[in-house]
Amino acid sequence: MRRFLLINTAKEPATVAIATADKILADSQVTDRKQLSEKLLERIDELSRGSKTPLESLAAIGIVRGPGPFTALRIGVAVTNALAYAHKLPIVALDADEVPSDSAFAKTVAARVDDRQTESAVLPHYGRDPSITLPKKK
Repeated sequence: MRRFLLINTAKEPATVAIATADKILADSQVTDRKQLSEKLLERIDELSRGSKTPLESLAAIGIVRGPGPFTALRIGVAVTNALAYAHKLPIVALDADEVPSDSAFAKTVAARVDDRQTESAVLPHYGRDPSITLPKKK
């Protein structure tokens, strides 16, 4: 049975899961956004080992690319792109409004893989223009 890695850093807490199209096999959360860059890969490794699902055996990685917090999205997308590249996995990128729940996330990822609607790399979708201030005049 095909398994998928699901990553959602667009919401709080950030979630990661290993699932089939019909069932969440294992999931975890990172509740402190300040530790997301440290804990996300750790959680993925724990889920992979706990569910006896080597990352290279996954059918695809699903990522919620936004909109959401700037740094959290960058971390989630960077981890997704790195894992997909390292393990030669396709990516299914979804917007947050397409993912009402983890089970819906898994079903949508499975359907997009079946329809060959995958990517080799993704970019975050922040949902608005950056808020960049001009330097102070001296």
